[in-house]
Amino acid sequence: MAVLKLPSMNAITRTISPSHGLFYSFDSALDEQKRKEQPVVLKAVSLVGTLGSWKEGDKAAKDQNAKKEQTVSSNIQTVDTCFLPPEHDAYCLKFNCRIASLVDDAISNDEEVLAKFREFVTQYKTNVGGEILARRYLTNLINGRFLWRNKYASNKTIKLRIDQLSHDFKIDLSFGFDSTFSDSKDQEIFDALVKRVAEALFDKEKVAVLYVTATGEIGYGQEIYPSQEFVNNKQETKSKVLFDVLSENTRVAAFHSQKIGNAIRTIDTWYADDAAYAIPVDPFGPDKKNQILHRAGVSAKNQSIYSIFNRLLDPKKGIEVDSNEGHYLMACFIRGGVYAGK
Repeated sequence: MAVLKLPSMNAITRTISPSHGLFYSFDSALDEQKRKEQPVVLKAVSLVGTLGSWKEGDKAAKDQNAKKEQTVSSNIQTVDTCFLPPEHDAYCLKFNCRIASLVDDAISNDEEVLAKFREFVTQYKTNVGGEILARRYLTNLINGRFLWRNKYASNKTIKLRIDQLSHDFKIDLSFGFDSTFSDSKDQEIFDALVKRVAEALFDKEKVAVLYVTATGEIGYGQEIYPSQEFVNNKQETKSKVLFDVLSENTRVAAFHSQKIGNAIRTIDTWYADDAAYAIPVDPFGPDKKNQILHRAGVSAKNQSIYSIFNRLLDPKKGIEVDSNEGHYLMACFIRGGVYAGK
């Protein structure tokens, strides 16, 4: 059999689609029945900072050596800020994830490649199933990874709900992919949620919507951290622009859906046998914190999505579905993307 190559068109629709996450606040001293949540709003402030970059310091030293007149400059800027109101000490983050198996809806201009791709998906579904991946996705909710900087709070809880299945968990930052709950009820509900998500990952008839509500106490009037917009507009007067969403005529501080999705899919420990931490499932395995690409390259010897996909298309090589490469490849298909040869 001839070795197939990635075609010029090869697109897969993502399976897990998070909504934006909206922030609300409340007073944790009140009973749950008496609490009144209110949207957390952004406020633009103008402030005087200091100049502290290397470039500015180097210029100041050169000017001083040249005996040029020096004026101590202030760094005047306008920025968005996001704080709880002074009467509230806790936040509430709400979002949902639609889980709909759209992997079979892949688009390709090579029928043989499409057939090979679908054969792999069928074999993975039959021989592995969705529970390995579902357990990892849900673990990243229990350990609060999706909260990012907001995870440093006390009394963190998360409510997960799919259909009639609903339960409150304590957020445990140390909860890992192999962890279990000390409470048998927590474990029972978690296992049931894993099973339900696993079904939705591969069965079009069992679409699931996972509703997530997370809370944490950080102190009265303290700062929270929504998403930050990328400022690429010379007309923008603010040096820091935070993200908000219009809800019931109120601009509510929020997380981008991409930020939530990135946290949920941070399940890739298959990039190395001795992987010390998980990275997001992405084509080249980026680790932004350490500025490393763990899956760089597209040649046959590399471990990127393109390298592994090409090995799948080679009848002399192939990919075992129940392997590190197989799990990563399936997670990439669930992530979705344009995995084309050009």
